[in-house]
Formats: sequence, structure tokens, C-alpha cells
Amino acid sequence: MDQMRISTPRLDLRPLGEADAVALAEMNADPEVMRFLGGPQTRASSDASIARSVAAWADHGFGRCAVTRREDGDFLGWVTLDMADHPAIAGEVEIGWRLVRAAWGNGVATEAAGAVLAWAFAVTGVSCVVALADAENRSSCRVAEKIGMRRTGIVAENGRELVVFRACAEGWDAVRVD
Repeated sequence: MDQMRISTPRLDLRPLGEADAVALAEMNADPEVMRFLGGPQTRASSDASIARSVAAWADHGFGRCAVTRREDGDFLGWVTLDMADHPAIAGEVEIGWRLVRAAWGNGVATEAAGAVLAWAFAVTGVSCVVALADAENRSSCRVAEKIGMRRTGIVAENGRELVVFRACAEGWDAVRVD
């Protein structure tokens, strides 16, 4: 876990840890950030997600990555690679992302998620990765498409539609970050 580091032109990614707790809790408490994700989280819930990520790294060799700006080290959010627990994709490796609002709209999610997906295929031996996005969350759906994932279906959950995206190492076109 401590060895994993990814750098892109603007970002540094590393395993999420206790040092990220305050910034993570602030992001998870933002109603707009959490709009498609069940609403704001409490500090205890946010802290518990760090513990789950540490366990994922220990169990699988991948987990949640803190995304920080190279220029100043500011916390911008996370990209996760973890074993899916949603019934529609249970047992598959899932990628997801969440950013602070200040990082929205300038390619940070695409840059970070694309780097993690490339790392997953090149380093971890994972052959396919899935993502779920609320069908109304057009920004998240667009990120999945930009990093080379393809729509493979729709699942219903609590009165909403989730789009299923998939990318497999064989035939995957890596995201181009300019």
C-alpha cells in the first residue's frame, strides 16, 4: 500500500489515509458533492470509509486513492478501485471517483480516474473494471466514457437508474490527458 504512487501532469495519487480525514469529511459533508450518493455523510461515516480503504489495500492490493494537486498538495478528492458490493456487479472490480466542488469541470476526475484505470491494468493484474453512475449524473457518466469505459447496461435501484460501464485491459484505449 505505501508503495503505490501515481503522478500525472497536475495530480499526485496515493492511498487514502488518516492524514486526509479532515478534508475528506468536509467533502463528504457537502450536499452538492453527495447529491447522487445518498446525501451528506457524518464525520464518523467519513472516518469509517478511511478504515475500509486501508482494509481494501491490505486485502486486495488496491483501494481508495487520495487525489492531490501537485502544485500545492491540496486535497481534491479520491478515486477508488475496490471490490464491488452492489448486487448488479458484486465480485467485480469497481472504479469510482468523488471530488471537492472546487475541482469540478476542469478534467481532474478524468485525469485521476484514467491514471488509476491504467495503473489497475498495468500493475494489479485486474483484467476488467466496472463503474456505476446515476443516469442523471451526466458529469460522472462522461468521465467514465472519457477514460475509455463503455456503457454495458442499466440497473434500477430505489427508483433511480444506474448506468453500468465496463473497461477491459484487452482492447482498452487509454485516456489521453492533454
